[in-house]
Amino acid sequence: MKPKKQPAKPPRSRKKSDALTDAPLSALLSSIANVFEETNAAWFVFGAQALAIHGVARATADVDITVRLAGSTAQLIAALAKHGFGIHIKPSELHAFIAETRVIPAFHKTSNIPVDIVLAGPGLEELMLERATRLKLQNVQIPVITMEDFLVLKILAGRGKDIQDVQLLLAARGPDIDQPLVARRIAELEQILDQADLTPTWLALAGPLPKNATGKKKR
Repeated sequence: MKPKKQPAKPPRSRKKSDALTDAPLSALLSSIANVFEETNAAWFVFGAQALAIHGVARATADVDITVRLAGSTAQLIAALAKHGFGIHIKPSELHAFIAETRVIPAFHKTSNIPVDIVLAGPGLEELMLERATRLKLQNVQIPVITMEDFLVLKILAGRGKDIQDVQLLLAARGPDIDQPLVARRIAELEQILDQADLTPTWLALAGPLPKNATGKKKR
C-alpha cells in the first residue's frame, strides 16, 4: 500500500543571503564596497535589492545605496571611476545635480546596472547606518538596511509600490520581523515630523499588536 501523499508545503521565501549569489550583483557590490572602504565612508544597501537580500525578489536591476561621506564628493567620484563605475550626468552638470537631489547617479560599467548613491542626512539615516545588518560576500562585508528600518522607510514614502513592498516583506518574513519595534519607530517618526497618518497605515497592513507585545529591546 502506497503511503498517502503529503500536502504540498507553501513556497518558502528566499534566504536573505541568496540574492548575493547573483553574479552581476555580487560583482557590483564587491566593487562598491572597495570604493567605500577606500574613501572611509559608511554605507548600506536599501530599496529593491535590500528587499531581495531579505528574501523577496522584485523585478528591478537598480541598486540604491545610502552613504555618509568622510571626504568630499569629488573623492568619491574619483574612487567610483577607479573601481569601474561611471556617472550618468555630465561633469559640468553633476555638482548642481548633487546639490539639488543629494544623489550621485552612477552605474556599474561591467554589468550596466544603475546605482543611485544617496548622501545621508543627519538624524534618521545616520541611525539606520548604525543599525544596518552586515552580510558576508566572499571576503567583503555588505551592510544592508534592517527589515524593520526598510518597513519604516516604505511607510514614510507611502507610494503604491512602497505599500506593495511592505505587504510582500510581511508575507515572506513576517515571523522574523520585530513588528512592535517597527510600530515604535514609526510613532517616533510621527512625533519628529508632526504628523499622525503613518501609524494607521502601518496597522492597516500589519494588523494591531497583541496587548503583551513589546518587541525586542533595541532601537
